[in-house]
Amino acid sequence: MKTGLSLFWRVLITQLAFSLLVALLLASSALNADISLIRIKPTIVQVSFALVLWLSVQFSKNGLVHLVWGGRLGLGMSSWRSFTKMLAVLMFLLGCTNLAAIYFLTMKEWLIFKTAVPLPIEIIFCLTVPRILNMKLSE
Repeated sequence: MKTGLSLFWRVLITQLAFSLLVALLLASSALNADISLIRIKPTIVQVSFALVLWLSVQFSKNGLVHLVWGGRLGLGMSSWRSFTKMLAVLMFLLGCTNLAAIYFLTMKEWLIFKTAVPLPIEIIFCLTVPRILNMKLSE
């Protein structure tokens, strides 16, 4: 549980920093001008975050999430790589789920979905993946 919570706040910090960067980039684009496109923005952020995570594993030893004080956890390189790849897949699936929700849910239902679904899924993911990968903190 301790490893899962440690991973979760690192994921949250990384995701918030990336989302802020994407929001700044989208501020001057056509997506910012059209209010009807507001529901597509989470998909853009999640899928692009998934792509960045996947590429970070391809071009660095441990991946992007490791940069947020990941060395303090004492996890091995294979654990970081597996976790980052699994997180990338999760983000891609959340982006696809948001895209499906746009077309199948009303605006009110989508808002409920957006506020009630992704964060608990990420928490559950971060709490369960260490058990799947047998990740343990070095103490």
